[in-house]
Amino acid sequence: MKRKVRFAGVMVIILAFILSGCGLQGTDRELADFLIQAVGGSSTENSTSNKKTENVNTTEKLTQAGTTSIVTEDKAKTTKETTEVTTGAVTTEATTASATEPIPPAWKEAYIAKVRELDASGSPLIQAMLIDLDQDGTPELIASTIVAGGDVYTYADGQVVGLHYPHAESGAKLYYQQGNYLISVSIGGDCMSGREVMIGQKRGNIMGWTGYAFSWDENMNPTANVFQSAGSYTPTYEEACARLSECGVHISYSEGMDIEPFLDYTVAVDSSELPSWDDADAAEAGINAW
Repeated sequence: MKRKVRFAGVMVIILAFILSGCGLQGTDRELADFLIQAVGGSSTENSTSNKKTENVNTTEKLTQAGTTSIVTEDKAKTTKETTEVTTGAVTTEATTASATEPIPPAWKEAYIAKVRELDASGSPLIQAMLIDLDQDGTPELIASTIVAGGDVYTYADGQVVGLHYPHAESGAKLYYQQGNYLISVSIGGDCMSGREVMIGQKRGNIMGWTGYAFSWDENMNPTANVFQSAGSYTPTYEEACARLSECGVHISYSEGMDIEPFLDYTVAVDSSELPSWDDADAAEAGINAW
């Protein structure tokens, strides 16, 4: 056994001496392969093939990590170019996602500021709602306080614009939408003071209002007074009821008794009462959710 090992060692030395010049050719290569296999090695062709396969596999592992790869003979260059392409793709995707995030409409922040301003004015907010009166995509804000009553606001030219009542009355109101009309019915104060119904219609940044104030005369007969921006007039009670009926509002009354007789008016509207928020916190949440 020792002789075989010594013989193999001598042959390897001889082979190394032969290979020190130039590459193997012809029968010399076959002889070299035979000698290497005799000592438990592998052929020169298999060794070269394994090295090529290793290089190819290494290149594939490096390029699979990238989205788009450029295969070159230089493995270091392949790694660098693949990393640059992948990094660029990730950056582009993040930028696109950021650009598609929704931006809240400017009117929301403006209306919330108005609600907070009214609530801090010394007359707490008791009613607020949003309604798109003219169907232009931007709703109007209706806000009522205990003392000042209610006003309608719209958002135009980057600011909140008030569309005020031609005849303001203290106290809360019920609001309805009937077709293109906004209807408000007074509910505050003493029933003995009568009842007020407002019919409004938005035209651009102007709110046209017609008010109907119902009361009674000394003979306990129902009376109506109509007031507008241009002035007021006094129709008969029947005429006022007919005009309101065209807008889906129906008036009736009954005799009430307190210290002295009075007429208790009941107002019925064809449409449902508009939902509203009863404090500033609820109004802010509702405006954000609109």
